[in-house]
Amino acid sequence: MKAITLATQVALRAVRLRDQVKQTPQGSCQGCFSQAEWQTLFARQHHRAWQPEDGVPTLEQVVRWLGRLGGHLGRKRDGLPGAEVLGRGLYALTLLVEGRHLGKAEAAQQPSQPEAPPPAGQRVGPAPSPPKPRSETHQHPHG
Repeated sequence: MKAITLATQVALRAVRLRDQVKQTPQGSCQGCFSQAEWQTLFARQHHRAWQPEDGVPTLEQVVRWLGRLGGHLGRKRDGLPGAEVLGRGLYALTLLVEGRHLGKAEAAQQPSQPEAPPPAGQRVGPAPSPPKPRSETHQHPHG
């Protein structure tokens, strides 16, 4: 039952966002999104943290960012994202915001000292790439 309630809340919010952005696209995003939500979307879109000199984004900007998160391509003729895409974006945004909060909490608890070296024998650097699949055009030895 909790899953149905949660899905209903997300769906209602997605429909409200879809309708609100049509009515006041140049309005502030702060009436529809928490500060953590719109700043997380800003950081994802711009690959950097929001700064006060950036100003508060419009509702249309944030809804478009949320739509991209939900899979909207955002091409010139695509228009605004619909409720279904916004719902997927809201679900993903919830996870991003939670991860951001956890990261900030961990950073606040970490002393500012260099990272300890890995234990002896542990690999340093990226993991090796997985083997590439055999080409389908490769001739079978018996054929």
